[in-house]
Amino acid sequence: MMYDVHLYVTCMVKVTDVEAESQEQAIEKAEELMWAERLPQMDEPPHEDFTGVKWVGFADEIPSALVDEHGDEEHERSRHHDFRTPSSIERELLEGLPLLKATRRLQKPACGHWDNQTPSGQNKLGPSSGRALARAKTYPGIARAMVSQWGDL
Repeated sequence: MMYDVHLYVTCMVKVTDVEAESQEQAIEKAEELMWAERLPQMDEPPHEDFTGVKWVGFADEIPSALVDEHGDEEHERSRHHDFRTPSSIERELLEGLPLLKATRRLQKPACGHWDNQTPSGQNKLGPSSGRALARAKTYPGIARAMVSQWGDL
């Protein structure tokens, strides 16, 4: 089977000598410059007529890819693959939010573990199609803390 693979990569573009009143304004101006210029491709050097926009290179990550199968003209079997880890997605979602403060801590039962855990603290759920959904559950106490502490942000 033949495939076309579109790798969505993070790259770094350096925009030099950006004059601005603040770092935020410098970012806005750099983005405007970057999109106004035709960025060089990997196999060509930066053009002389660039106004401070320099190709720097790829970052160390490939966060996702799109795979198309040859012969699938309607792209019915095309699939997007997300390589980010759950912890990196969590970091993106929570970026900029203050840490939650403990409010009402529950005491562990006398047996030393929660009902959904083995005595060693591992999750009891075995492999199944619904395992990820069950483990992704947000408990009501956590949800209340999120609403009360982040609701006005």
